[in-house]
Amino acid sequence: MIKVGIKSKGFPLERKVKRMVNQMQDDMFDEVKSSTPVDTGRARKAWRQTSQGANNALNYVQFLEAGSSKQAPDGMSGPALNTIKSNLRKGKYK
Repeated sequence: MIKVGIKSKGFPLERKVKRMVNQMQDDMFDEVKSSTPVDTGRARKAWRQTSQGANNALNYVQFLEAGSSKQAPDGMSGPALNTIKSNLRKGKYK
């Protein structure tokens, strides 16, 4: 999870930064979830977004992240992060 802490209450920059971080966090969650390999669908359905970030309670998701599936040989979070970086360069987060 990304935390933002700008001291000035009500300062427009603070709201803008928080909004950008929330958009990136939501997009990251969506990207990781949608790129999770599907066999039975349990791993994809197990993703939950919480105030502490994203989690997946299934013990084998670590193996999927390590590239054990041919559907996601690079795991899920690395490619998702690359998408977020690309979106940032393209100016999606304003």
